[in-house]
Amino acid sequence: MRTRPTGAEHRLPPGPPTARATSADTRKLAPAAMIALQRAAGNRAVAGAVRQRAVTVQRHNSYEHALMADTPRKDIESVVSGLPGRAHAAEEERLRLQFFATDPAREKPQLQFPDVHWIKLDGSGLWVSAGEITALADILPNPAVIMSSSKKFLAPVLQKLRQDMVDAITGLTYVGDTKVTSFAGAAGLPAYVKVGKKVVDIPDSAAQIATFDEATATLGPDRHRGVLARNACHFAPFSWQRWANYHNEARREATAHHAKTGGKLGAPGKLEHHEQLARVNNYYANHFLQDSFAAGHLINKTLVMQWFLEYASKWAGMPKLNAAKAMTTKAQPGIAGRHLYGGPDTRTSASQDSNSGTIAADPQTTRERTDGGRKLSGSGLNAGAHGRAFAYAQYNAFLNSSYISLAANAAHDHFNDIGLTVVNGRGDRYTIGGDGTLLDLNDAAAMTNVLEANVNADQAIEELLTVGKTSVDLDSIFARFPRAVVVKGVSAPVPLESWNDGVLREICFKTIFPKEMESFLVLRAQFPELVEGTGPVPLSSD
Repeated sequence: MRTRPTGAEHRLPPGPPTARATSADTRKLAPAAMIALQRAAGNRAVAGAVRQRAVTVQRHNSYEHALMADTPRKDIESVVSGLPGRAHAAEEERLRLQFFATDPAREKPQLQFPDVHWIKLDGSGLWVSAGEITALADILPNPAVIMSSSKKFLAPVLQKLRQDMVDAITGLTYVGDTKVTSFAGAAGLPAYVKVGKKVVDIPDSAAQIATFDEATATLGPDRHRGVLARNACHFAPFSWQRWANYHNEARREATAHHAKTGGKLGAPGKLEHHEQLARVNNYYANHFLQDSFAAGHLINKTLVMQWFLEYASKWAGMPKLNAAKAMTTKAQPGIAGRHLYGGPDTRTSASQDSNSGTIAADPQTTRERTDGGRKLSGSGLNAGAHGRAFAYAQYNAFLNSSYISLAANAAHDHFNDIGLTVVNGRGDRYTIGGDGTLLDLNDAAAMTNVLEANVNADQAIEELLTVGKTSVDLDSIFARFPRAVVVKGVSAPVPLESWNDGVLREICFKTIFPKEMESFLVLRAQFPELVEGTGPVPLSSD
């Protein structure tokens, strides 16, 4: 049974921690067990187990993304009002997903579920809901890949995602049906490793990531683990700009559609190209909007990773990277996106940033820029004495380090477990939880703000498609995003940047890093890279 977020972390820790609540996934492969396994079976056998533990990083529950995006405006009041409405919404989401259980290419879902926005993707010919596109932002790098991928590539990924979402919904205590549904054609790997004659179970979440990584291996650096390595875009303030970039891209395409057609919408399965681009980009953008309302995503992931380098410098051989000194906050103050805490640039679209952007951006947005100069400026790096290519190689080694990334994962989990009380740009105060707690929130204001932000973003695109203008601007949507944290003993809400520098840093150094150090060291010894053996992502020709 999940605990409901209370915002109980709103104080500085008094000293070394008592045992922090950990997930069942983590307990299955605790550090002591991994060390024992290593002694019994040798490094090669344990490496597989450690690898699965290593990549259980920063995954939001996909069914929550899908549910938020697929919930029509008319149902928001019911969902906000209490458990019956939320249970009904979860059940409806499961029924939508199960429509494809026997065939990923099944036709005409819009006839059975007319309240949901459905798109038939150009590349694969597969039907997907708005919520499924939103959820795919955790798996695939950008809307272009979602739209252009072949059926052969996308169907196993999509079916695996649907399987995982149905399993998660089935596990909710307030949803009655517990029947397990198997999705035809879903990608899959064994959820265990063999150690001699014994079989060691792998946590479900880690097995999911291993499966998605294997299924997306043809994408090279953009395979699933590569996307995880660069997923600072899912954490504020980078998530704010990633949302704005792709929402603006959707606005540009919606405006182009209206100019071309006079506002006539396409028939289901036969959308005009600009309309399809507008919808896919908007649903993808909504993922980052939703992440911005999760407690664990208000940490600055890059800052936490930099702090860990500073904390771990006292440990012998930790880490064996040129990045150990080169990526600290002192050496590279520009890579954590501090300039975005004032709010996103609401004028820039994803394509504009890719083709001409120069300001510092998150690692994934940086990778999507079209030349080496803009990649370097996008990283926010100081080139240093050895030049930009060397600095960029260090940066990518830093991002690709599994054990440095695990430090951010530990901070993410800490705040997802206990929640945060926050204040948005409108002055609304509410408590937010983390992964797997959306439907457990006691705070109606929290649920209202995230759902209204989502439907307002959809409304803006719908109006631009049909009438060529909209009354919904980005600032009014962004005003619902959490911007400050309520801290016990402090009279005024603490702006998010100051909260990161003060409260979060203190908790990391006094509580999170010491508690997780054994895991870090075991992980570093066995599985130092998220994407193994690829080396740094090239600066100019990737």
